[in-house]
Amino acid sequence: LHSLRDKYGVEQSDESTSSSSPSSAHKAKCNIIAMGISTFAMNLVGVDDNGDLIGVDESMTYACNSTYVTDECKSLRSQLTEQQQRDLYRRTGAPIHSAFALPQLRSYYCCY
Repeated sequence: LHSLRDKYGVEQSDESTSSSSPSSAHKAKCNIIAMGISTFAMNLVGVDDNGDLIGVDESMTYACNSTYVTDECKSLRSQLTEQQQRDLYRRTGAPIHSAFALPQLRSYYCCY
């Protein structure tokens, strides 16, 4: 949450956040009201003050098939030993897979 606040700011901007373009939404400032996340079958959907979807590119779902996320999974597997991967799975219940939060969030920050 702190990283999101640092990245996007804490005040609502005059810029439009209704565009599906990641660049315009990432430049806009926002006030994060709440955030909940789990390691299993994560969904993260950005909405504006009216509850309208900010943009498709600003959402993450367990059905993610992005090449960025797939590449991040490969990167994580290469950076972690087999024991570290087993420990991560034991602690979270989530393998390194594109459907789960860790590679999705890491790829999101690396790509934008």
